[in-house]
Amino acid sequence: MASSASFALPGSSFLHNKKDLSVSVVPSTSQLSIYKCKQPISKNIVMAMETQQSERKPATTGSIKTPMSMTEKILAKASGKGGVRAGDNVWVNVDVFMTNDISGPGSIGIFRREFGQNAKVWDREKVVVIPDHYIFTSDERANRNVDILREFSLEQNIKYFYDIKDLSNFKANPDYKGVCHIALAQEGHCRPGEVLLGTDSHTCTAGAFGQFATGIGNTEAGFVLGTGALLLKVPETLRFVMDGEMPDYLLAKDLILQIIGEISVAGATYKSMEFVGTTIESLNMEERMTLCNMVIEAGGKNGVISADTTTFKYLEDKTSVPYEPVYSDAQASFLSEFRFDISNLEPLVAKPHSPDNRALARECKDIKVDRVYIGSCTGGKTQDFLAAAKLFLAAGKKVKVPTFLVPATQKVWVDIYTVTVPGSGGKTCSQIFEEAGCDTPASPSCAACMGGPKDTYARMNEAQASYLFTLSIRGVCVSTTNRNFPGRMGHKEGQIYLASPYTAAASALTGYITDPRHFLHQISHWKMVLERVKLNVFSKHMHEPKLKERGRELKTMDTKKVCEDVNIMDKKQMAVASPHGSEDSDEGREKSSPATPVQSSPDLSDESVFITSHLFDFLDSSLPITVKGCQWVLLYRAGRNMVYHSAHLLARATCFLVPVCWYVQFYVLIR
Repeated sequence: MASSASFALPGSSFLHNKKDLSVSVVPSTSQLSIYKCKQPISKNIVMAMETQQSERKPATTGSIKTPMSMTEKILAKASGKGGVRAGDNVWVNVDVFMTNDISGPGSIGIFRREFGQNAKVWDREKVVVIPDHYIFTSDERANRNVDILREFSLEQNIKYFYDIKDLSNFKANPDYKGVCHIALAQEGHCRPGEVLLGTDSHTCTAGAFGQFATGIGNTEAGFVLGTGALLLKVPETLRFVMDGEMPDYLLAKDLILQIIGEISVAGATYKSMEFVGTTIESLNMEERMTLCNMVIEAGGKNGVISADTTTFKYLEDKTSVPYEPVYSDAQASFLSEFRFDISNLEPLVAKPHSPDNRALARECKDIKVDRVYIGSCTGGKTQDFLAAAKLFLAAGKKVKVPTFLVPATQKVWVDIYTVTVPGSGGKTCSQIFEEAGCDTPASPSCAACMGGPKDTYARMNEAQASYLFTLSIRGVCVSTTNRNFPGRMGHKEGQIYLASPYTAAASALTGYITDPRHFLHQISHWKMVLERVKLNVFSKHMHEPKLKERGRELKTMDTKKVCEDVNIMDKKQMAVASPHGSEDSDEGREKSSPATPVQSSPDLSDESVFITSHLFDFLDSSLPITVKGCQWVLLYRAGRNMVYHSAHLLARATCFLVPVCWYVQFYVLIR
């Protein structure tokens, strides 16, 4: 059993002011802080949150002789016990129960059968009913499921029933929310230190809030509806330490695909997965939700992340229910510990037909794509659409394949039309998506993530011929969802590649699975190339002190280091990320892992400078006229598919052999 180092509440103290009321959590004082939106209060009772090593107090539950993980603490508190250990079976009191239109009718049927037709739920204010899966469909059976939820909620006077009545226009239904897992968070049902059970396997998403959240079956759900309690076995805990600065081309989807690829889809079976480290602390709440959302794809019972200031800030305007965060003890034991250096990670995909079939996005550059799907509880949040819009904006191109956009909730739908994308000059996501040629954002729901009836939006109803001159008939979809089993999104022959919103958007632009660095870093890269070209041409005319100083910097500049600084190339992967710009052999490539880096490609030398069509857009808008003197600059347009390690030879050849064949542009720099 590996013991872990301390992970205290971020900072030595947490201060939360609201009008005249405040709460302070100071490690040196023995108090449990109870957070309540807008009106935080504090009570002097036993310390519940982790303190710094030198100032540690006894654990909230149990003696100092039995240190516990976060999951163990939550279950101990919910069961009223002084302490629990992995493997214990305990009766747990449920704080929130959630059901939807897929499994809700079955759970209701069992509840009525076992407790009576006229029985009442144990607490109408702790039951959340959210229709979300098969909403915008004409399928009679799907519609009947929603009717059953509606009848039951009215009969039981359920307080939190997010209904939809007008199927033609979700905006006419202020109560309708969308995908249950994201709606739970947005409506304030996800709170640190509590127990949330739901009739959906991805209920584990709420673990991002420091909450024990897991999916249960219909039989268990029927029992919870009647009693508010459930017998659970305390899971063992796997600890995932993720450190390092997260590159700007990665998202949380890449992190969880890396983990699942490392431990397999059965690697965390009935285990709690606890995520810690500097990388985790830097993630916003929606990215943390992505991480916890897919622990079930590794077989995990639940995923959990310590609540911190990011969590508290998110919950400020979402709940008035007091909550008590808990944290793992420093002496807590974990079944295993996995460490990752995120700064070395590359964009990933999960190939068909398993979430652990991990591969580098750049390794799949020859896979032709038929469609792209951005949506679901995993990849349909506001931050996911902002990421996709950022890449479309950087590329300035139109998509080459149908690109479907399905916001997770009504709030996300509104954000798409109102929230401006940073660096866009005030454009919203919807404007950028329209310019890129994407489909109009659909009404919030699970849509094609789980296939559904044949009239489900974006469902893969027919296989397509993805490869010419072959007998292989299939449809290829790059999706931000969480599962890629056969038939998951419709047709059983569909080939689903799971990816981040960055990778999905990049693939939509090229029609092939594409490493997002191809678009996210091209501006920085061409800016560097332009400076080096300018230096070579105008070095004789640099008279101003600042230009001379800049010239010396450029002359002594290590190109490899520059590429690392702008994140164009991985520190150990010096190959440019281009969908078809590399001739590296695929043989012998291994899956990306910090422990086993992939073989790097040749470095970019000083002479390996050539300009593609992307640079001319940059030149037209950004070429500064700052150099004294006058000089003609001849820029040769190189082919899009040139390889970097042979670029200097090709560029020189075109200078003398076929200058007429190349596109020539002249720029006059006036003194």
